[in-house]
Amino acid sequence: MPSWSHVVLEDVHALYGGCLISVSGTGEVFAVVVDPTRRAQRYRGKMPAEAMRDLERVLAARPPRNTSLPPRMPAPDEGTATITFTVNGASTIVRRLSNDRDEDFRAVAQFLSDLATVFARNTSPVAEGYWDGVRFMTAS
Repeated sequence: MPSWSHVVLEDVHALYGGCLISVSGTGEVFAVVVDPTRRAQRYRGKMPAEAMRDLERVLAARPPRNTSLPPRMPAPDEGTATITFTVNGASTIVRRLSNDRDEDFRAVAQFLSDLATVFARNTSPVAEGYWDGVRFMTAS
């Protein structure tokens, strides 16, 4: 069992799309992948044991909760990525603007983003819809 109970990446840019992915300590994955037109697909599944070990290694080597940068105003159209990291029931939320240089944050965000891409490539979506700028909405 990993040292963390939940990790979430939210990284959806209004112009470019992106992903939201949530991984529980038991390996349950929930992901939403958004394309630049805001079309979105939702995925659900279980991470393979090897991928869980890889994620545990990334989080142990580069814990996102231990990073800090001075606040600044974003550049026009600069996106924000958020990692929520939960250990022993306490959550830490770390946000970074796209142009911030935080290699620990980037390593965790890239791993989770790649995981969402793999799920999208290898798994059938459980729902299709669109991203309203804040959340997944089913097509009606």
